[in-house]
Amino acid sequence: MAPFLGIIVTLCGLTGTHGITTVSEEVSVKVGATVSIPCLYEPSHKNLVKYLCKGGAWLSCDQIITTNSESSFPEGQYTISDDPDQRVFTVTIKSQEEGRQTYWCAVEMGFSTLDETTKFKLFVSKGKSSLYVDQQEITGFAGDSINISFVNTRKTHDNPGWCKLGHCKEPQDGFIEGSQYLIDASKQGVFVVTMKDLDMKSSGWYIFFQGKRNMPIHLTVAVNSKTTNTPTATTVSTLSDVLSTKKITEKEPELVLRQASFTDFGGHD
Repeated sequence: MAPFLGIIVTLCGLTGTHGITTVSEEVSVKVGATVSIPCLYEPSHKNLVKYLCKGGAWLSCDQIITTNSESSFPEGQYTISDDPDQRVFTVTIKSQEEGRQTYWCAVEMGFSTLDETTKFKLFVSKGKSSLYVDQQEITGFAGDSINISFVNTRKTHDNPGWCKLGHCKEPQDGFIEGSQYLIDASKQGVFVVTMKDLDMKSSGWYIFFQGKRNMPIHLTVAVNSKTTNTPTATTVSTLSDVLSTKKITEKEPELVLRQASFTDFGGHD
């Protein structure tokens, strides 16, 4: 349903629900760079049309792109893709405008029902984004570990956190679906998330967060065809001036684990 129809539905006394989950606060990105945002929806929404809307209020936002039509914007500025098996549609934005921007992930529910919506914000700047990762799409191998490096250029006392999309309200106890994760915060402004003993169900969207800043990444776990007795870690980073690539063995000291409660997710800068 187009946003303006929501006015009619609201006057009839109907209310909508929030059946979509995305990043909780704000994602920072450099002008001209591309960022992908995942939107998780309910099983009953698999066959429905999804869309991206831009504007401070949903009822007056501009519909940007839908899963059943082409975008009128220049090629590559906005894209949308839907994965019904994972119940996630992903929007990709290449912003040319500096400043804070509000977007809405939405699912068309039909004329008599308010569309399902949830909003997220982009902070677009000319310099480096305040929280960034070199790659949002990464691959690991079953049975191995993987290191993912994030950099926060802004000083903050908020604890870093790590969660899988759809499970970010759960306690931060160092485990996600049985797999252990660690956050090494020993270098100022640099955070290395290590996920151990990956398995096929580890695939999916994850969110690194610190204060109001969020950064989603997508992990694909592939079958490991190598035969080895020593667990290894794939390091995802090109920050050669900040970090050195190294393998993790069972004899290596454990990384520092920074636990964060749910109240840290979306805290203050």
